[in-house]
Amino acid sequence: MNKRIIYPLFSLLISLSLAACSALTSQNSAVTDKSIEETTAAIQAWQTQEAMPSPSPLPPTELPTDTPQATVEPSPTASPLPPTTTSEPTLTPSLTPTNTTTPTNTPVPGLAERIRSANILIYEDMGENNLVPRIDRGLDLLNLSGGRVVNTHNNLPLFTKELENTNWDLIIIDAEGRDTILLSSLGAYDEVVKHVENGGALIVEYWNMDEDSSDLASFIEDKCQIRVEKNWVREEGYNYSNYMLYDLNQGSASTLFYTPFKINPPIRPNIFWTGDIGDLMVKLPGSSAQFATGLVSKDPSRYGLLTTCNQGRIILQTFSTHDYRLFETTELWANYIHFTLSNHFAPPLPQ
Repeated sequence: MNKRIIYPLFSLLISLSLAACSALTSQNSAVTDKSIEETTAAIQAWQTQEAMPSPSPLPPTELPTDTPQATVEPSPTASPLPPTTTSEPTLTPSLTPTNTTTPTNTPVPGLAERIRSANILIYEDMGENNLVPRIDRGLDLLNLSGGRVVNTHNNLPLFTKELENTNWDLIIIDAEGRDTILLSSLGAYDEVVKHVENGGALIVEYWNMDEDSSDLASFIEDKCQIRVEKNWVREEGYNYSNYMLYDLNQGSASTLFYTPFKINPPIRPNIFWTGDIGDLMVKLPGSSAQFATGLVSKDPSRYGLLTTCNQGRIILQTFSTHDYRLFETTELWANYIHFTLSNHFAPPLPQ
């Protein structure tokens, strides 16, 4: 505050105080000298304060500003790479070859009529079981007529007798029943060998080649240049998929699945037999035999279950027909008959 204003005000105040003191009535006489002293002290204090130099006013203080921090460029963020999916390893099932083409045969003039009128002799032994015959059904699919077709079933004397009576184009020996342990027990060795050497067709279904060292079994193995590699056994707790039949895609043998009836491999099992169910065959070095089906191996000369040889005039099946479904095996048997008769009447040219 300005001193020129303060001093007159204090002088006026003192004057008023003194006047008031003298004007007080008798009832104010009780005011003591102490009050006057206190008032005087207060005035002196104000005078002293005013006599002190006033501090120089500070310049307006600027609000501190934040020191700008160095701009840090953000580290470039790498573009996220698309997640790489590690493919599961391809599991190669025990039986998974793929057949990319359907084999076809070049038509031979007059061949169909010759097949239709072929002479066929059959021995079919399924044992003492109530099993549905498959071969007769396969023959029905081919609509054969004009030739002589005889199925002796398990009548062995009739079969051996018929062997000598007719010039057969095809002989079928189906020893699926577990009663026929050795092919030699059929007593047909000489007639069958003569038939084959003269260009006749032969189909054999037999599950016990591994234990059969008889002359007829040995003749078939030698003719095809194959041997038993391993006995095929089905035990309790078996894996169903291990018994599916696939096309091994080995040359003309593949036509067994496509001509004249198209079968879509794999052929799925419909299990009947257990224990010893067949034999896995192996080709000898230099063998021209082909495996239509079998267990898949890195070596295609091993583990055959359906063998063709002798320019397609012989078929050896070493699994059991009734372990597989009715309609597919019926068509398969029709294809067997058509295949071997085709090669009997019109053998392929030598390679």
